Amino acid sequence: FRPEYRQLSGLRSLLPGVSIHACTATATPRVQQDILNQLQLSDPEVLVGSFDRPNLTYRIRPRENRRNQILEEVRRHPDEAVIIYALSRKDTEQIAEGLRAEGVLAAFYHAGINRSDRDEVQEAFTREHIDVVVATVAFGMGIDRGDLRLICHFEMPGSVEAYYCLLYTSDSA
Repeated sequence: FRPEYRQLSGLRSLLPGVSIHACTATATPRVQQDILNQLQLSDPEVLVGSFDRPNLTYRIRPRENRRNQILEEVRRHPDEAVIIYALSRKDTEQIAEGLRAEGVLAAFYHAGINRSDRDEVQEAFTREHIDVVVATVAFGMGIDRGDLRLICHFEMPGSVEAYYCLLYTSDSA
């Protein structure tokens, strides 16, 4: 749980009796329990969704030349929203730079850039001024683009469970 998220527990005292819901795309059992504890959820309904969605296609390709493979995938989706996830800040910047060198309008997003630049990238992506963002996992929450057609991982996530979506709900304190 990020330090800022721990402050959410104050909602219980500010809004007693209000239903609280917590959603996360990935969480280990330990983090799940931390969420329940921090938000003081009483007898919550915990829903764990599967990554198996019939409207989505999952492809895993052998790693050859990742940068060329990413460029190939991005070019398969012109004028459509693409998010490329990388583990390091350095990789996000280098991949975006490489895509721009190939004529792709791309931006990078990570916690190491200042807040106004991060907001600018997110706003440009949401408003469809740019179609490709290379980001660490800090990017993506709250993004609403109907033309999102590709999510590409520069590095393989640690487990298939990393694709699970969790939903916590509690109707009362």
